[in-house]
Amino acid sequence: MIANGPVSMSYADKAFIINNGDVANKVRMGYLTGKFGTPADTYGFILGTGLSDSSADDVMVELSDNRNYISG
Repeated sequence: MIANGPVSMSYADKAFIINNGDVANKVRMGYLTGKFGTPADTYGFILGTGLSDSSADDVMVELSDNRNYISG
């Protein structure tokens, strides 16, 4: 893993991740690993609210092999 503060690039997670300062993902690109309510085998890009990363309600933008979604 390469990390500096809330930004990390993880070989184990197969993702580029920006956290909100806690443990919730704000941006996740690559293997989504079931975050934001996605199926476990989903790849893509998600921009989240930063409040949580546990459900689809936390998604502001998702471009993945599961769905393409922009809130608003």
